Amino acid sequence: MSALSASQPAGAGMEGQTEGGLPVGSVGRRRWTLVALSLGLGLSLTGCGGAEIDGLGEDLGPYAERMPWAEFMATAAMDTVQGATDSSACTTASIRGLSDQIVDEMNCIRPGLMSNITSANVSLSSAAALPYLQGPAATALKRATMGRSRLPLNSTLRTVAQQFMLYTWYRTGRCGVGLAAQPGRSNHEDGLAIDTSAYSSWITILRDNGFRWFGTADDVHFDYTGGVDAQGVLAFQRLWNANNPGDKIGTDGVYGPQTEARIKKSPRTGFARGASCK
Repeated sequence: MSALSASQPAGAGMEGQTEGGLPVGSVGRRRWTLVALSLGLGLSLTGCGGAEIDGLGEDLGPYAERMPWAEFMATAAMDTVQGATDSSACTTASIRGLSDQIVDEMNCIRPGLMSNITSANVSLSSAAALPYLQGPAATALKRATMGRSRLPLNSTLRTVAQQFMLYTWYRTGRCGVGLAAQPGRSNHEDGLAIDTSAYSSWITILRDNGFRWFGTADDVHFDYTGGVDAQGVLAFQRLWNANNPGDKIGTDGVYGPQTEARIKKSPRTGFARGASCK
């Protein structure tokens, strides 16, 4: 965990330092193993950093981060994150309200951590792409795009709830997601990664401005080479506890069964009580 862990309440119930026996570390040092059982193959996939799975990267397909969304498309069955995940909408934009609250809470944990990137010369493919990166990454992106053609972005900051949806679709073979990192283990969740369909013409430019191209294994993906653990899991845990005093969970910043169960039950449009920086 990063130095941000110092902000966690003393004596908070821990979900454990591992998820499924997999260690959780800070940004750039996270080593983990994902066992993929799809198609009956036991593939041991090891990577460093969030969206990196033994050099394979993520494969979100053409839908998950690009599908259009409007609230009139919602049904009563989609009131929770689990309901939105089970729906045919195939977009994490359906939980934008909750995601915005998680981002706000992240900025409470570390004030000013996330910066809005709408002032950069970029276009976001859908409401699923949150307009935020960590401050230094946002500054580098603005510098890289200045005076050039607009850079289209398919994915930017991604909350732990969004990552839960993507990972669920990957595991269940839905929504065109071929491979996704486990929740709590993606550099997108730290606001340190971008995906762009125009990667081929931007590789050199982004490299010159502090971004690392993942390569052909995940050709749309670039990581910013710096930053801190954004504590997105902790942000969700704090929001849940503030709104569910009779069903509190450990605020340890670790994604585990307790956190996943509460993400599933969370209102996709956001809690009644949003972020509190007190």
